[in-house]
This record gives sequence, C-alpha cells and structure tokens, in this order.
Amino acid sequence: MGKILVIDDGRPALDLIQTILMKALPEYKILMAETATRGLELAIAEKPDTIILDIALPDHNGLEFCKELKANDQIGSTPILMISALGYDAGVRVKALKSGADGFVTKPFDRFEFVGLVKVMLRISHAEEILRQQNESLTKHLLEKTKEFHDHEDRYAQISEHDRLFFWETDQSGSIVYLSRGAEIILGYSLSELIGRKYFSLFELSTEMDRLKQVLIRDLKNQYSFKDVEYLIRHKTGHPVWMSMSGFPLINSGNRFDGYRGISHDITKRKEIERDLTRSQEKIKSSQIKLKNLHSALNIAEEKERRRISEYLHDGLGATLAIANLKLSSIFQDDLPEKVIDVIKDSTGLILDAIKDSRSLTYELCPPILYELGLIPAIKWKLEQMEKQSRMRSQLFVTGEIPEIEYDLRIFLYRTISELLLNVLKHSGGELVEVEVICENNEIILSVFDNGQGVDGNPLTRNETTDGFGLFSIQERIETLQGSIIIESATDEYTKVQIRVPV
Repeated sequence: MGKILVIDDGRPALDLIQTILMKALPEYKILMAETATRGLELAIAEKPDTIILDIALPDHNGLEFCKELKANDQIGSTPILMISALGYDAGVRVKALKSGADGFVTKPFDRFEFVGLVKVMLRISHAEEILRQQNESLTKHLLEKTKEFHDHEDRYAQISEHDRLFFWETDQSGSIVYLSRGAEIILGYSLSELIGRKYFSLFELSTEMDRLKQVLIRDLKNQYSFKDVEYLIRHKTGHPVWMSMSGFPLINSGNRFDGYRGISHDITKRKEIERDLTRSQEKIKSSQIKLKNLHSALNIAEEKERRRISEYLHDGLGATLAIANLKLSSIFQDDLPEKVIDVIKDSTGLILDAIKDSRSLTYELCPPILYELGLIPAIKWKLEQMEKQSRMRSQLFVTGEIPEIEYDLRIFLYRTISELLLNVLKHSGGELVEVEVICENNEIILSVFDNGQGVDGNPLTRNETTDGFGLFSIQERIETLQGSIIIESATDEYTKVQIRVPV
C-alpha cells in the first residue's frame, strides 16, 4: 500500500486533508504529523510516496524544512507539495519552489485541484521509482561486468584484442584513470599517453559531436548511466574511429560520486557498412526516379505515335478509301453486265468495311472526341462502345465541375479508364460497371466499380509477368504525378479501383 505523509500544525487542517485523501485515494495510507520533528521521523521510517508540507510549523520554518528534506539522502527524491494560506503572494510561492517543493497549493484550496496536484506528486514519485530501479538494474549489470573484468584481467585483454573493445574508468573530473589494453590497439596510443587525459578530449570536433558532447556532459553532471552512445574519435595516425560507449557512475560507500566506469566498442566497420548501404540506397532511389521519368517519357512518346498513326489512318488511308468508293460508285450503271455489277457491289462493300474498320481503329488509337469535347464525353463514348461489345450495363456519375485538364493528363486519365474497363471485360464476369468522376480540392478522383467475381489480394503487389503491365504502368505514372491508387475487392462480390491525381 502506498503512503502519503501530511505535515501541518493545525489538527482541523490535518483532519480535512485526511478525509479528502481517504475518499479520493483509498489505496493510500495517510500519515499525519503536527511538527517538523515528527514529520522527519515518519518520512525516514515510512518512506512515503509524497509529502504534503505546510509552510507554518511550530518547531521549524517550513521553507527551511523543505530544503532539509530534499538534502536528506534517504528521502531527498520524495516529491513535496507545499500548502499555505500565504500562497496568494507570488513571492511566497516562488520561495517555496526554490526551496525544493515540486508543487504549491493555496489555502483554502479547491478539493478537486488539491487531489489533482497530489496525484501529480504521486506520478512523479512513481516515475522516480521506475528510473531508480532502471538505474540500479543497469548499474548492477555494469558492476557485475566490471567485477568480472577485474577478476579476469588477462581473459578480458584477449577478448578486447579480438572483439575491438576496451574498458575505461574516469575520476570525478572526467580524467582517464584506467584503460584496458584494447585501447592501445583501437586508438593507436600507448596507455601512458592516454591515462590522465580528459576522456572528451578524444572526441572528434564537429557540430554533431559537440552537441553529443554537451548531452553527455549533462548526463555526467547529473550522474546518470548511459548506454550505446555513438561518437567519433581519431586514431593516433589520423583516421576516424567510430565508438559505441556505455557507462555508469561510481558511488562509494559514503554515497559520494567517485567517477565513471564503462566499456567502449569499435563500430567503425559497422558504420562503413551503414554508409555504403546508404549510398547504395541513394543510387537505387536515383535509378528508380530515372526509370519512372523514362517510363513517363515513353508513355508520352507512345501517345504521340498513336496520334500520328490515327491521323494517317483518318487523313491518308481513310481519305483514299473514300475516294476509291466514290470512283467505284460513279461507274455503276444499270446497263453493265451482271458480273461486273456484282464485282462493283462486292468491292464497294469491302471498301466500306475497310473504312469502318479504319475509323474504329482511329478511335481506338486516339479518339477525336477526347481532343474535341474533353474527358467526360470520351469516357461516355468508351462506355457505349463497351456495352455494344458485351452484355454489361454501364453507368457514369460526374460530381463537381471538371476543369480544363492539360493534354498529357487528359490522355493519361482516358487511357487509365480504358485499361481498367478492359480488365473488367476480361476478368470480372459481372453484369454492371460504374465509372465515377469527382473533382474536389484541386484533385480528380476516378473510380471504376464492377459487380463481378473480385480479385484475391492486391494485384499491385503481385510479382506477375502477364496481365500485370497495365496496372503496373498505371501505378508508375500515378506516382510520377504524386497521386495514389487504391484497389478494394471482395471475392464473388465486387472490385473497385480508385485513382486520385492532383490537377
């Protein structure tokens, strides 16, 4: 059970605080003292989780008593909440905090505020206890390792030579008083050259290292343990050596700080591997960007070639077939031999079929409606063509005003819809396909939904060599446009592909 010590010279105040705390914190035992003398006795004997201290005491000044409590080695870390009717004076509150109090509350106090502050003190106490246990655990661990080292000096000397590590110890000022023989191998200096030097004098000076040095100095000043701190030093010959250091404070039997003891590992090879890995990753990333840019350029070049071929089919081959049809039709007369008439009719029919095929191919390669009327009419035309080629029904929903879209993006969006509709026709087996176009927040959202058989897993993550280039190509281009693609699916229910691209 936790304990809370209340020190106040007034019995009514003690009874009130006890009643409030017993109701709000029933899991804690409430200890009470009316004098500083009795309070100190209870604090040392009971080791409370927090102390509530009144400034006005019959046998001692509360502010001075607070300083004494904080200076006591046995209870100095216990949080103290000071209370006083003089708390309306800011100067009194400042003096209380300067004396070591962790919090202050003014009498008469609000019950809820008071309980809240007590809980804060308890949280501080709990945190201090966790830190103390962790520090003791780490200290115990390092002390055990250090004891083993001193007991088996020769064995550890051999280990340090092969494992690239050394043990060290400094005095209160940070000067090196002991190093194992591994330091000679790793740093290139003789032990006599290193003993007596400040440990931080070995650090490589740089902005980053100086910041690390300041953090370490702060930890050493506060006598904290530290673990796996990485720093750069220089070998005697000048080449850099990366080290990882752990250490703990040495506290003597009189509870006084004697210095630090720890271990340092040479991690230079690991750092070199990390550096090479980082460079490799940067090269891979650069290559990926180049590949994406190349892929985008290829798509644009492909679209230009599509349009060139489409224009040729329309303006060249289409016009030639139309003229040939007109000329054949012009020689058609009723008085011609029946065989000639049949040949002319067959030829005219073939030419009309060729004109129809070339026109369809022209629309497939580069639909004029996309350039003349825009994206939405082109999607609507595509859905109509799909309905003619299959038994699927289609619906188109448009939300928001579609802005003027750049040429390349308009082509990409149309090709994307065409690729997704082709996948629906080939794989879904459904009866309905819905296309939704939304424009909001400077973003176009395209969604293609079908009520077919769905897909297993995410097609974008599959390592397939067939039927995957379309989606892969779409994903790559979307990434270059800083957009996104999401595929949702449920087996035998539906598939929905949603694409977002900024405009």
